[in-house]
Amino acid sequence: MNAKRDIWDKLYGEFFKLDIDKEKEKIDKNKKAPRKPLSPYIFFSQEMRKTIKKENNMSAKAIMKQVSKSW
Repeated sequence: MNAKRDIWDKLYGEFFKLDIDKEKEKIDKNKKAPRKPLSPYIFFSQEMRKTIKKENNMSAKAIMKQVSKSW
């Protein structure tokens, strides 16, 4: 088993080495990035969910099915 691991490391080990400090920097930068604007469908679904929830006592899955049909 160990011999197989050694062969694998020689062939593919370079592709899977990560610099953890660089990866943490990427994550920190992404947290500070501005968010994307909401799509028209999201605005529509937010309003429709409110009205459907007032009218009926349905599960979230059933509400979203009804919203997607009306979209």
